[in-house]
Amino acid sequence: MKKVDSVISLICSLSKSEKKHFYSHVVKDNTEKDYLVIYDIIVSGQAQTGREVKQVFYEHRPQGSFEVSIQYLYERLVETLVLLRRKKDVWYDLYTNICKARMLYERSLFHESFELLEETVELAKQYENNEALSVALKLQQEYLLSLHFPAVTREELSSLNVFQQTAFQKNTEIAEYFSLYMLLRYYLSGKGNLSEKERQKEIEKVWTKGLALYASCQSTDFELKKIHTFFQVYYLIDKQDNKEVIRLLKEIAGQMEKSKQLWTTPPVDYLVLLEEILKLVCLTGEYGELAGFLKRLKRLEKSNSLEFQINVRCVLFRYEVTPYLKKGDFQMCQKIMKSYQSTLFKKDQWLTPLRKNELFLYAALIYLGLQDYKKARRELAQLTFENTIDFFPLRRVIRLLHLILLYEAKEYEQVREESRVIRRGVTLKKEEGFKTEYRLMWFMTKRDLPVLKKEREAFWKKLSVEFQELYADKCEKQLLQIFDFTAWIEAKLLRKSLSEVLAERHVSVC
Repeated sequence: MKKVDSVISLICSLSKSEKKHFYSHVVKDNTEKDYLVIYDIIVSGQAQTGREVKQVFYEHRPQGSFEVSIQYLYERLVETLVLLRRKKDVWYDLYTNICKARMLYERSLFHESFELLEETVELAKQYENNEALSVALKLQQEYLLSLHFPAVTREELSSLNVFQQTAFQKNTEIAEYFSLYMLLRYYLSGKGNLSEKERQKEIEKVWTKGLALYASCQSTDFELKKIHTFFQVYYLIDKQDNKEVIRLLKEIAGQMEKSKQLWTTPPVDYLVLLEEILKLVCLTGEYGELAGFLKRLKRLEKSNSLEFQINVRCVLFRYEVTPYLKKGDFQMCQKIMKSYQSTLFKKDQWLTPLRKNELFLYAALIYLGLQDYKKARRELAQLTFENTIDFFPLRRVIRLLHLILLYEAKEYEQVREESRVIRRGVTLKKEEGFKTEYRLMWFMTKRDLPVLKKEREAFWKKLSVEFQELYADKCEKQLLQIFDFTAWIEAKLLRKSLSEVLAERHVSVC
């Protein structure tokens, strides 16, 4: 991503309070700096793309240096955002304290350095952050050694060494187990040039190693338990043992809720955990189990900052509508969406860029199902910074939905042009394209679709056999889990409503 695109994404992600803090932090006098000119251009909406920003900048500052200014603006934005994360995320506090303690020691303020390191050690123990604990303890050891062990008894030194060894052991155990967890996820995702038989063999090998490693671990930290739970869950989902998956997810959610001493302020880690759990419940298809986890999520909404509350509501909205989207009950989806209008949709400026994209994507999908294509396009038009979701299947869903809405508007030439751009982009970027994408683009650009009912049914029967392979493909599931594009193709061919097709599929699955 170019630096100017990174700056645009950062500025678009700023909340009102963050924008206010940034401006008050950087404006020291009445002189308008070049980098602030770029900031104002982006905030005011005078330009949307990097090229436009550069053009408008030179209109305001013909003698200015855009590259130097954009780099400086990027650095100031990052500095300000890191500063604002302090006292909100303990991870930032711990490592900021470590940096301060190092600086104080370099300035010969030894007492102050040791005091701050001691505070950091206690905080790291409280939040079970073994990485920061290990770094803080190592600094203590180094500084005591360089100062020739000032007023330190043998027992105190031995105790410090034991703490360091324990923290290091916990780090090693978590790192080893997490490496196996990553390998398992990689094989389960269907990536890599392996046959299905080879893939299953590797999965079983990693599974056996993981269980043996966990049994030998000395650590009782929550982080290790969490990794172990998700290690089991993803394996069991692949084996379709949904009952055990739900049991494990309820267990880890209950443990996190009881371990409030590990919660940050606001409890972002708990929100991330619950969101991952909700995603996994949807993967199992056990939508009836969502209610219990959504109740836990609603309890988080009652306190904490407004920004955090809005992001919690976005997750609530997404997983409240998901079961109804899957079975084609778009009327119920619309009812839920209306209930969130004042509390979520009108406060979308508080959302992170990724959540904002999710929110308006789901709104667009609901209007697609209701056949209100103008409103669907209006919702989709609010996704203005797609480069922030390059690494997610969400981006593919957004651009495919955009093609569908063009198709529904009978803008067939535009569909062909956009399809060519997508194919070219995948080739140039050497991306791994989804088969679903290619099949959908092939269908929408096909000129000789059958007209007669029997021919359409025969054509769909032939296509449905091919689509069954997509459902079995682990990579394609990432896309189809968000929205089943094959249902839309079936609806177009058999001239049914999307709601009717999804309802029929839901009944057949049940």
